[in-house]
Amino acid sequence: MSCHRFGPFLLLASRRQLFEGTRQVKLGARALDLLVVLVARAGEVVSKQELMALVWPQEVVEDNTLRVHMAALRKALGAGDGDARYIANVAGRGYSLVVPAVSVAPPPLDELPTAPAPLDESAPAAVATGLPRAQASAFAGAVPSAASPTGSATASSASSSASLSASASSSAASSSHALPRATAARTTAPRGDVSSALLGLAALSALAAEEGGALAPTPPGFQQLPRPSGPLLGREGTVDALDRQLSRYGFVTLVGPGGIGKTSVALAAARQLHPRYPNGLWFVDLATLPALASPMDVAFAVARALDLDRSIEGLFERLRLHLGAASVGERRLLILDNCEHVVKSVGQLVESLLAALPGLHLLLTSREPLRAVGEQVYLLPSLPMPGDPVPSMAEALHSPAVQLFVQRAQAADQTFDPCDTDAGWIIHICQGLDGVPLAIEHAAAMVRTFGLKALAASLDDRFLLLCGAHRNAISRHQNLQALLRWGYDLLSEPEQRLLRWLSVVRGPIALADILSFVAPATMDRQQVLEVVHSLVNKSWLFPRPGDTPGYRMHAMARSFAHQMLMEEQRQPLATAPLTQSGLSMLPSTLHRLAPAAPHPTLPSHLND
Repeated sequence: MSCHRFGPFLLLASRRQLFEGTRQVKLGARALDLLVVLVARAGEVVSKQELMALVWPQEVVEDNTLRVHMAALRKALGAGDGDARYIANVAGRGYSLVVPAVSVAPPPLDELPTAPAPLDESAPAAVATGLPRAQASAFAGAVPSAASPTGSATASSASSSASLSASASSSAASSSHALPRATAARTTAPRGDVSSALLGLAALSALAAEEGGALAPTPPGFQQLPRPSGPLLGREGTVDALDRQLSRYGFVTLVGPGGIGKTSVALAAARQLHPRYPNGLWFVDLATLPALASPMDVAFAVARALDLDRSIEGLFERLRLHLGAASVGERRLLILDNCEHVVKSVGQLVESLLAALPGLHLLLTSREPLRAVGEQVYLLPSLPMPGDPVPSMAEALHSPAVQLFVQRAQAADQTFDPCDTDAGWIIHICQGLDGVPLAIEHAAAMVRTFGLKALAASLDDRFLLLCGAHRNAISRHQNLQALLRWGYDLLSEPEQRLLRWLSVVRGPIALADILSFVAPATMDRQQVLEVVHSLVNKSWLFPRPGDTPGYRMHAMARSFAHQMLMEEQRQPLATAPLTQSGLSMLPSTLHRLAPAAPHPTLPSHLND
């Protein structure tokens, strides 16, 4: 089992844990991946391109993403002796772990690690990698000696590396962990090319070999996963939680409103978890199915993703044979994306066929739960945002919502370089958009046109609904108007009606006020309760924490619903369902109202 010690830290790579003495250090998944690579190549300068290729495989990431996660890693590690960092940033080249990393025996699973003994700081970093000694010797002959915390190499480490290099060939030949061929190519290849990235893979392969295993094979269907549109920020804990729920229950539905990032999280989970499903991992996008699709239509879509014969006769049996485990220990994962418009049909197929198949785990994404037997619901929250004012842009960038905004703004305008005074405006925009990733991306794409201050002042303007960010996105994601319209059209008429009425309220509204808000002749108490419950399930209303039931809408959803209210036949009786007595009972709520410009069909106090 791979276990390495550097300074006061103990890295258990296979358990994905880092300890400082007996205290576990909390790290995000990406920061931990970066540390594993740097420890495996301690003393080397690992280029940014290599790190991004190894930590974000099959994803397109920018330098800023790497900097943010590296800053989090360096902050978690703190400073070494004499204020020297454990990780050095070598200008123009990359990053390096500048202290020795020694392979040690891991502690038992039921014991916490003990405080480490002092390291021999004179030992060359090549010996201190997580590789067997023969491989460490080969690395020592192929790369420059380790840099000191100040960036200069010592003569003693250089001579040690040279002596190790002299014995590399004989020791490597006798080692049971022979280097892959790609590593041998590294000795003659210039730093930074493709073979340099292969060196990192070789190091990771060696770590796996040290545990007696090998890198997991690619499961069937994995290569057909859609390519991510960008890095996934702030969701490491979510992916880990999905891993735990799938391991325990085998059937999880990821639920959240449109634009919250359900598909991106599901794909990230698939990439992280694919070694657990060596017998198959398939992704099925159900967005193109019509709302009246039958369970057979859903089965056709699954068969198409599995490249099976889609003839009606024997279809369910073919799915059963292909997805079910033929022997003990087989594991497969089926991801069904965008289930909200066909929840009933998907639920029927899951309950009648898929859930009963041995060795098959299910991960679904939807705006509402299936309410199927055995289903576990995971509610996907908005991106974390700073709760209080922050003193600098660097501090603000610890927030995933701010990271996403800055990355997308820089993608649209490479000259965008926010300073400390811009941090407050960016945070205001992210908070005004409720931390919804798609809304943040669309707003960030408009910074070049409007600037931060004007954009922050325009959050209530409905033109934001019509501005798009990605021309090649699926049709309903090309702008927020289309995205919200897609979900709105799936609602029943009473649900649409209550949503339109509630759009005049800015901020939370108590359940008691909602019941007073609606004229009994239009919707009785029982129906109001049922509709509120349905709107919560369908991710339009969000319960407010506290003993008194209360709800709120996301800002863009409220703007869209208010637009629907304005378009409702545009007649003076548009607000008739709202009781005047009910309106008078809500003074504290109704004075926080949405419309930016008065509309003649609404009473003046609804346009404050």
